[in-house]
Amino acid sequence: MKCMFSNDETSSEEHVLPRWMQKRFSLANQTYTLPNGSQIAYRNAKVPAAAIHNGKFGEIEDRLSRDVASLQDMYLWAFKVHIGLIYRSASLRIDIRSPTSPNFWKVEGFGQEIWLFQQLYAVWARGGTIQPDPFGSVFRMRALTPAPRFDFIHNIQSGTLFFQLGDDVIFVALYDQARAMTSNIPAQFEWSRGYISKLPEGQRDDAAFMAQRIWASESAYFLYRSRGGMSYVATEDSFSVIPPFSPPVTRPSDKDEYRSFCRSFGLKLESFGGESGHAYSPFSSEDVAALRSGQAPTA
Repeated sequence: MKCMFSNDETSSEEHVLPRWMQKRFSLANQTYTLPNGSQIAYRNAKVPAAAIHNGKFGEIEDRLSRDVASLQDMYLWAFKVHIGLIYRSASLRIDIRSPTSPNFWKVEGFGQEIWLFQQLYAVWARGGTIQPDPFGSVFRMRALTPAPRFDFIHNIQSGTLFFQLGDDVIFVALYDQARAMTSNIPAQFEWSRGYISKLPEGQRDDAAFMAQRIWASESAYFLYRSRGGMSYVATEDSFSVIPPFSPPVTRPSDKDEYRSFCRSFGLKLESFGGESGHAYSPFSSEDVAALRSGQAPTA
């Protein structure tokens, strides 16, 4: 097996979500839905990682567990989760019932993303400099839900990850070069807090859960449509992005594309409003069954 940190041969493995997180949020018997539609228990979400790199990266996960992680730490950790789930999905077959079914995808198809992660990890491990800091946009906010909980969304198309870890929400955009850090994305999140506070108490938790996922989906889709290229300067001890002369142009929103995009956020697009004003419902088990049978859910 190839180590996800270094591409060296290894027989060791690493949990995509660390064991302390699984224990803290009782995830051992909970499942995560992979892009091929199959579900895997968090405790079984392991990927190849040489022990020396697993131990080194554990420094970041230790700071995260003690609530002293920097935004750059959070960025690198989210990137590790993203790459780890790419590796895990690549080990599974499209049809898990058929031993002759091809694998869902090949790791080599994500070569540029894996290369970038390995470069950033190597510079960080040597104590070098990574710019910008954080390398992508990282938002950490107080959750909207009245009660603490765990939630996780991984959208591989946009390279965005959403976590709710108890009372905190962390949203990371891996490839926008931190441009969203100066946007109104946090203000949109806080607007929902005011709306939820006016609801009857018994409705707030479900409304907050949906509001967080809708916010994450709309933010991720905007960043996906705004994604541009990357120019950089790299040395053994530094990796720095060269800012573009002008920001990339945002593509128009597309109904069919966004309907498909919403599914990884557990959302069903009920009506499409263009750039805003969409209506959603939770993506139900019936919708999942229809999707697996080749019948697209209605919207």
